[in-house]
Amino acid sequence: MKQRIITALLLIAVALPCIIVGGTIFKALVGIVLLLATYELLKLIQTHVNNIIVDIVVYLFSIIVFLFDKNMMISINYLICFLIVLYTLSIFFENFLITDVFFLFTMVTFIVVGINGATFLRLEHGLFSLLFVVFATYGSDTGAYFVGVNVGKHKLIPRLSPNKTIEGSIGGIIFGSLLASIFAYFFEIPIPFNQAIVLAFVLTITAQIGDLTFSNIKRYYQIKDFSNLLPGHGGILDRVDSLVFNIVIYILWISFM
Repeated sequence: MKQRIITALLLIAVALPCIIVGGTIFKALVGIVLLLATYELLKLIQTHVNNIIVDIVVYLFSIIVFLFDKNMMISINYLICFLIVLYTLSIFFENFLITDVFFLFTMVTFIVVGINGATFLRLEHGLFSLLFVVFATYGSDTGAYFVGVNVGKHKLIPRLSPNKTIEGSIGGIIFGSLLASIFAYFFEIPIPFNQAIVLAFVLTITAQIGDLTFSNIKRYYQIKDFSNLLPGHGGILDRVDSLVFNIVIYILWISFM
């Protein structure tokens, strides 16, 4: 617990000033997070794939999209080229399986969209929009953790995450919804307050879906954490899984509504 809290405080101390300042500093932070997340995805298949060419292709795709796509949606041209190259590599490299192609294409694309979306959200929709998503996401995570630890008794989905409980899930939804709604009341975001309340509730649920989705990936690859980069928390993907989901959900919401 102590190590988890210390790491969380250090992350806040590094990330929050970059988010507030915005601009190049924030974009640099997002770029570093993207590269580390890409590394953790590649690490999952290294038990049978240890191919520098595959690594280069995946890193190049992430970097090119990050530098040259100015909104959260990836150009269809980049996606098609990325998929064709991955298919081609699976033909010429025996250990690079077709399942690896599917995994890397879907997960790297999703991670790039979500993380790149953080830059789009901060620069195009402002600081408060991004903080609203952060409060909903990590409010849900924090509420679920502390309620689950203290009063959780009924397992939520034990095959994916044996420590998560129904009580913790409900606590996360309530705490995250309240926290994000209070934030939206005092700080202006580009949606009406009544919508903000509904969206805050939705984001606390999708935050947990995002977390469980990445837990599903970890169970498949039989690992506890994506890496040990963040003591008490695991890897970068262990920290941004829910946020990636929610950035995409938020931008889709304001696009349609």
